[in-house]
Amino acid sequence: MRKTIYTAKKLLAAAVLSLSLLSPQAVCAADAGQNAVLFSGKLPVSDFADAHTVYAALSVNEAVTHVRSELCRRTYEFSVTIPSSSYPDGDKASVDILAKALSETDKGNEGDYIRFALKSYRYGYEVNYSGKMTIYYRIVYYSSYEDEKAVEKAAAEVISSLSLDGRSDYYKIRSLYDYVTSCASYAEDISDERIFTAYGALINGKCVCQGYSLLLYRLLKDSGIDCRILSGTSNGERHTWNMVRLCGEYYLLDPTWDASLGSSDGAFFMRGSVDFDVYSKEHRHIPVYEYEDIFPDYNSAEFMAAYPQSKKRFIFGDPNGNGIIDGNDASYILSCYAAMSGSDFVMDAKTAELSDLTGNRIVDGIDASCLLAYYAAVSAGKKIIAQ
Repeated sequence: MRKTIYTAKKLLAAAVLSLSLLSPQAVCAADAGQNAVLFSGKLPVSDFADAHTVYAALSVNEAVTHVRSELCRRTYEFSVTIPSSSYPDGDKASVDILAKALSETDKGNEGDYIRFALKSYRYGYEVNYSGKMTIYYRIVYYSSYEDEKAVEKAAAEVISSLSLDGRSDYYKIRSLYDYVTSCASYAEDISDERIFTAYGALINGKCVCQGYSLLLYRLLKDSGIDCRILSGTSNGERHTWNMVRLCGEYYLLDPTWDASLGSSDGAFFMRGSVDFDVYSKEHRHIPVYEYEDIFPDYNSAEFMAAYPQSKKRFIFGDPNGNGIIDGNDASYILSCYAAMSGSDFVMDAKTAELSDLTGNRIVDGIDASCLLAYYAAVSAGKKIIAQ
């Protein structure tokens, strides 16, 4: 596991993109594989031979909690009983309870982390004369329970090694993103299905887009940063990427493409809905609503309201918001710092994130000095090396 040491110079060097455009051919290299296709369907109850132990839930919410716990344990077959009055339709009950069990929580091993770990799900149900409905599930996963215990341990070690306690949210996002894009290479051999998992990325060092996205999701969530995994297409191929919350808005990230490009600039890091695909329109990200039963519609008004996306990228080191990092930004930081000595000035969260170049959750003259040094070096034509 590689421990990354960050300085203000590295954060700025990583955050400020090169002015030269990437070629579509370079971007296409990350698009060679596909993420997994989920299979679902109904089976006769007699097919669920291993689901003998039935959990009797008193309510739908209790059933949802039980199903979520079985999914976290990567249980192949399990069942749950609910009052049949809860759902008149057994098919709807079976799928709806599974969908609710996959809803987002604040835990990195739940929500999208389980959703994108499913290879297939089958269900069956029966109603008895006592007014009870028993639902049977058969779930096939891309990772085992043993795999996930290994990921849990390794993920905690990564977060600890990066010394993220007391750091700003942007610092955490940048640090974890850089780790994910450098810890694994894109898998050409698809014989091991764990390339679709965080285990493939973190333990084996080989994965496809699904593995990169799952690992980033896991690390961010475990670090207290809200995020989601998005699914769709890119250049006609199936693809997954991420979105992350910062200062009340969500920004788009594609760790797969940045990993394959081998660039620390982060061409697909913290982008907005308008400029996410500025480097290659031919390979633009198109969210697709495929599995409406257990996946959200990423294009729906409901999803957009729950996860409001910024239109433009987050430009670290540009607190005055004019899209240019220069001496004026350093002056802006100094003026804010001076004003904060008064009792009436409160810096808003986004400006604070943009200004906190050292990532220590304090905006002061040191941040302004770091930005000035960076701007002076760039203006003199010096190459800034992340270290």
